[in-house]
Amino acid sequence: MIKKIPISDIVRLVGGTLYGKEDEVISGLNKIEDAGEGELTFLGGVAYQKYFQTTKATAILVKRDFEKSRSDL
Repeated sequence: MIKKIPISDIVRLVGGTLYGKEDEVISGLNKIEDAGEGELTFLGGVAYQKYFQTTKATAILVKRDFEKSRSDL
């Protein structure tokens, strides 16, 4: 059984800031280039920034000083 976790719980757990919908639910993790709806991913380094524009992940963990360029996240 896959446990679904509200994104708001993850934000509190990591001490982050949420930009987007508070009612989103995460049901899995995946690499940024492979992530899809319902999945959480992270932007681990400069080499992966090229996937930021095209990832289908529901949520992306980024560094605090990251300048986002998408309005849907």
